[in-house]
Amino acid sequence: MRSFLSAWVSAAALAGLALCTAAQATNLAELPLKASVLAKPNVIFGMDDSGSMDSEVMMYNNDGAYWWNFTAGSGWGVDAAHPNPSLRALTTSWFNAVGDATSTWRKMVYLFPNGTGTGNRVYTDAANDHFAILPTTQFAVLRWSGVYRDGAGVYRPASTTPADSPLHNPIYYNPLVTYQPWAPAQLAGGAVAPVNASTGAAKSHPIYGSSTFNLTASSALNTGDNFVFTAFPGMRIPAGAQIKQCTNANGGCAAAWSAAQTADIDAPADAVTRVAMAYYPATYWVKETCTVPSTPSVGTDSCTYLPGSTTQTLKRYEIKSGNTFPSGRSYADEMQNFANWFQYYRKRKLMLAGAMGETLENLSGMRLGVVAFNSRSTPRMYDADSTDATANARRLAGIFYETDRSGGTPTRETLQYIGEQFSGNDSTGASIVQYACQRNSAFIVTDGFANASSVTMSSYQSGKSAATWGSGAPYETIHSGSLADIALRFYTNNPRTGLATGQLPATPTDTNPDLHMNTYGLTMGARGTLFFDETSTVPTSTGAWPAPTQNRNPSAVDDLWHATINGRGKMYLATTPEETALRIRAGLDDIVAQNGAQSAVGVSSVNLGRGDDNAYLAKYNARGWSGDLTRNATNTSTGAISTTATWSAATLLAARDWTTRLIFTSNNSAGIDLSEANVGSTVNPDSASFSNAQVVNWLRGSRVGEGTAVRARTSLIGAVVNAEPVVSRADGVVYLASGEGLLHAFDTATGAELWAYHPSDTLASAGASVARGWVFKTQLDATPTLAQLPSGAKMLVGGLGAAGRSYYALDVSNPRPANTTAAAAQFKWTFPATTDTTNRNLMGYTVGKPVLTKTTADGAVALVTSGYDNGVTLGDGKGRVWMLNATTGAVIKTFRTTEGSVGSEAGLAHISAMKEIDGTTRYAYGGDLLGNVWKFDLTKAGAGPHDAELVATLYDSSNNRQPVTAAPELVMMGSKRVILVGTGRVLDIGDFGSTRTQSFYAIADGTTLANARSGLTQRTYTRSADDGTAESTPLTDSSFDWTTGRGWYFDLPAGEQANTLPVVTYGTVAFVTNKNGSTDCSQSSWLYLVDIGSGKKVPGSTFAATLISNTANASRVITLRAVDGKIFGTAHRSDDSIFQRQLPLGTTIQPSKNAWRELRR
Repeated sequence: MRSFLSAWVSAAALAGLALCTAAQATNLAELPLKASVLAKPNVIFGMDDSGSMDSEVMMYNNDGAYWWNFTAGSGWGVDAAHPNPSLRALTTSWFNAVGDATSTWRKMVYLFPNGTGTGNRVYTDAANDHFAILPTTQFAVLRWSGVYRDGAGVYRPASTTPADSPLHNPIYYNPLVTYQPWAPAQLAGGAVAPVNASTGAAKSHPIYGSSTFNLTASSALNTGDNFVFTAFPGMRIPAGAQIKQCTNANGGCAAAWSAAQTADIDAPADAVTRVAMAYYPATYWVKETCTVPSTPSVGTDSCTYLPGSTTQTLKRYEIKSGNTFPSGRSYADEMQNFANWFQYYRKRKLMLAGAMGETLENLSGMRLGVVAFNSRSTPRMYDADSTDATANARRLAGIFYETDRSGGTPTRETLQYIGEQFSGNDSTGASIVQYACQRNSAFIVTDGFANASSVTMSSYQSGKSAATWGSGAPYETIHSGSLADIALRFYTNNPRTGLATGQLPATPTDTNPDLHMNTYGLTMGARGTLFFDETSTVPTSTGAWPAPTQNRNPSAVDDLWHATINGRGKMYLATTPEETALRIRAGLDDIVAQNGAQSAVGVSSVNLGRGDDNAYLAKYNARGWSGDLTRNATNTSTGAISTTATWSAATLLAARDWTTRLIFTSNNSAGIDLSEANVGSTVNPDSASFSNAQVVNWLRGSRVGEGTAVRARTSLIGAVVNAEPVVSRADGVVYLASGEGLLHAFDTATGAELWAYHPSDTLASAGASVARGWVFKTQLDATPTLAQLPSGAKMLVGGLGAAGRSYYALDVSNPRPANTTAAAAQFKWTFPATTDTTNRNLMGYTVGKPVLTKTTADGAVALVTSGYDNGVTLGDGKGRVWMLNATTGAVIKTFRTTEGSVGSEAGLAHISAMKEIDGTTRYAYGGDLLGNVWKFDLTKAGAGPHDAELVATLYDSSNNRQPVTAAPELVMMGSKRVILVGTGRVLDIGDFGSTRTQSFYAIADGTTLANARSGLTQRTYTRSADDGTAESTPLTDSSFDWTTGRGWYFDLPAGEQANTLPVVTYGTVAFVTNKNGSTDCSQSSWLYLVDIGSGKKVPGSTFAATLISNTANASRVITLRAVDGKIFGTAHRSDDSIFQRQLPLGTTIQPSKNAWRELRR
C-alpha cells in the first residue's frame, strides 16, 4: 500500500478534478468544474412597478385594495361574487369583481397619507380611487396583520383558516416578526448600507424624499391635499376630526373645513367627505378577547368586534412607554421594530425591495437582470459571484430599491420582452446566453392582475409547434396571446440556435434538452379563480383554464400560473414581507439547485464483506454552496451502492444543539478551543460590523440572526468539492474536510459528529464568511492522509487545498474525545509554522495529498509538496518536497526541482512513494505542470536542498509539454521501478475546450529521457465513436518486453485529460479521463483498463476503455471486490451519480487476497 496502514484503509486519494482559489499564475477554479455549474443560470426578473405597488394594504380583493361600496354603505359582507368558492359564505371585505373604481366601488389603498411628491404617495385622491383609510376602530382589521391570541394565551401568527384570511391586512405590522433594515445594496449613486429607522423621524421612503413621521407622538392635524382621510356613507367619523364635504360626482371639494367634531358622527349621505384628524401612528390590533364598550367611540376605543361578528374581538396596542406588547419586547425595542417596518416594509414596493435585498444578498451561482413592467429596456446581467458591487447582485437589489414609479400592469408585454432578450446581448453588449447547457428563466413578480392587452408574439421555429412541448392538459393553450401562450413559445424555441443542442441537464419537470426559457411567477396577494396558493390543484383538462380576456380579473393570475406550467417553472403566492423573501428564494433555489460531486467514493475496505460494507459519499449543492456526507449501503455481491442514504451528516448537524459540538483550532504550538477568548480577534479583525462572540458562535453553528445580522446558510457543512472521505475501519470514524473550513470526524455507525478541527491559517478568511453578501470561496478542500506510525500512533495529515498554503497534523489515535480539551490535544503541528517565513515564502496552495511513510534512516516521515502558485506572489517557481518528522513536523530534508521559475512555475502538487520489500521507502516520484516526471531520493544525506532527479519530460507529437496533475501509481516490474502516469489538466474553466493530445505512460526509472516518446514503445488507441458503442478497440502495435524495454505509452483521443489518480489491480492499471468542451458544455468521462506488462488491452477484456458518461466528468476510480471475487470499477460522476462496471479481473483469486493491491510499489 502507499502508506503503512494497519487493520484499516484510507480510501481517499485525491480525485483531482478541480481546485478552488482565485486566479494566480496557475489559475484554479473557485467553483466545481461542472459545466452546468460554471454556466450560471440566467434569470431576468419582470418587476412590477405599477402604481398599485405603492399601496399600504394587500387584501384578498381585486388589486389587493380595500373596496367601499358607496351605494350599499359598507366595505365587507357575504360576497357571492368572490372568486374563491370557499369564501363565498363568509364575511369578507368586498372583492369587487367589476375590477374598476367607479361611482359605486371606491378604491382605498393608503393608511398613512402624507401628500404627494418624491418618496410620498404616488397617487392623489381622485374621483373614485386611491383614498386613505380612517385610523378608527371601524377599520381596525386593516391595521391587523392577522396575529391572534390562542386559548392558552399564546400569541400566534395569522391563521390560515378561511374565516380569518380574507379579513386582515397581511402586510401590516406584525409584532411577532423582527423587521430588519434593508440589506446593503449598490445604488446608481453609490453603495448604501441601510440602518435602523429613526423612531422620531422615520422616512416615508428609505431612498427618496425628505418626508418623515414622528412615530412616538400623535400626528398633527393636517388639512393639506392628500394628507387627509376620506369617508363615505356608512362610515363613522371620530370626535376631534375636521371635515369637508365634496360632491360625489367628481370629488371636487370647494367647501371650507369644519370645526373639530365634538362627538362621533356618521359620514354624510351621498357625499365624499375629507377628514383631517390627529392619530397615533405606532398602533396595531390583535385578535384576542377584550371588552367592547357599550357606547363605542371609533377614535379612542381599544376593543372592537371583527366585521360580521358579535363575539370575536380585536384589541388595540399603542406602542407607548409603560405598555406591554404581544412580542414581550420593551417599549424601545417594540418602537424600533415598528419604525423599521414603517420605513422599509409598509408598502408593497418596499416589501418587495426588502425581500429582494434579503434574497439576493446571499445568492451565488447565478446571473441576474431585471426588466421593469412600465419601463422596459435591455437589461444588464449581474453576476452574483462577482466581487464588484457595481456588477453583482447588490446592484440588482439597488434597482429594486430605487423603483418608485406608477403605471399599469403590462405583464404580457413584459414576459414577451424578457423572452426576446435571451436571443441577444445585455446592455453591456455581451451575450446573455453564453453556454449550450445554461438555464434561462423569466421570473415575474407582480401584485396584480395582468392587463388583457394584445401582444405580438414570436413565431415557432422551423419544425416546432405548440404541440412540441404543449400538447394536452395542463399545457395546451386555447387563448392566443395569453401569458401561457407566450411562455410555451419561449419554452419551445431555442434562443441561441448557433450553440450546440441537447446539452441541458434534464430535471424531473423539465426534459427539453435544448436551450429554452423557463417561466416562474410570484403574486403578492393576488389569487385567481383556480390558483389560490402553491397547493392548488392543476387542471386536468384544457378547457378548465379560464379565458384571460378581461382587465382586472383574477383569471389573469390563473393565466400566469398556466404560463409557469408551460414554462416548466413554478408559481408562488406571498402575502407578507417574510413570505415574499422565502418564495423568491424558493424559486431561485429551484433554478440553481443541483447536486454534484468531484471526489471519489470512500469505503472502509475495498474487500466487501471485510469492512462495514458502506460507501461514504461527499457532495456539494450549488444552492448556497452547501455540502453533505452520506453513508450508503453497498451490496457485497454486486458492489452496487444504494442511492438511499442511511444517514446524512448535514441533516444530523442541523438538528444538533450547536453548543454541544467539540470544535478546536490551534495557536501554532498547541490545540485550543475554538472560542471567543482564544480566537475572537483572529476571526473578527474588523470588529466594527460584528462582535467577536457573534462570529465565533456562527462558525461553531449558531443560527441566531441568520439572514438578518449574519449570512444565512443552507447547511452547516460547506461545499465538498475535491476532498474525499477518509475512513478508519478500526475506529469506526470517517473524516471529511469541507468548504466551511472544518475537518470533521463522524461516527460511521450513526453519522454523529465526534469533533471538528479548524486549521488556524484559514480562521480569518472563514470569519469573513459571516458577512451577508459574502461570495463563496472554499475554506478547506483537500484530502488528508491517515496512517499508523511504527510507534502505534495514528496520524492524520492534510493540506488546505485552494484555501491556503500550509499543512496540519493531528494524532487521532483516540478519536472519541470526551471534551474539547481532549479533542484539542490531538493537534500536533502546522507546516510551515507561522514563524517559518522562509518556507512560507516557498509554499504554494497545498492541494496535494501528503504521503506518510517509513524510512530507514529517518523513521516515520511526512512528505509534502509546494503545490500550485509558488512562482508569482511568493516563491521562486521551483517544485519542492519537504521531508518532515511525522510526529513533530520538523524539517528533515528538502528537495527541489531544477526547472521552474518566477512566472513559469513547476507546479509540483502530487507525489507517490515507492514501498520497498522491507516496508521502507527510498524514493518518491511525481510530475509537474511543465511535463516533468521527477525522482526524489530520500536516502540522500544532509538537510539539502537536494536537487530532484529528472526521470523524463513528456511531450505530445507536436512537441508541446504535457502537464501532470495527478499522483503517479508505482509498481515493480521485475527489478524495475515503474511509474504509471497520465497527463492532462482540468484546474480551471480555462482548461475547458482544450484539444491538445494527452497521453498515458508506463516508464521505468533510469537515465533521463529528454523526450519520453523517443525511449518508449508506442501503443495506438483509436475510438470510432464517443457514445460507448466502440469499446472493444484494442491498444495495438508491436510486442513489448519489460526485461529489455524502458516502457510504453499511448495517446488519448484529442481533448481527453488523464487528470485522476490511477489504480493498480491484478497486473492492470485503471484510470479515468475527462473531457470538457467550452461553450457547447459537452462533458464526458472514460474508464481505461490496461495490462501493465504489455501496454495493451487486458486479455479476455471486451474493452480498453469504457464510457462512464457522455454528459458528466468523473472522479478517480476505486475497485471493489465482491465476496465472490468479482471486481467492480467504481467512480463518482460530477452529477452525483455512481458509475460501476464489473472488470474482467480477479475472479480466480482467493478471498484473502487484497483485490486492488496485487503488485507492490
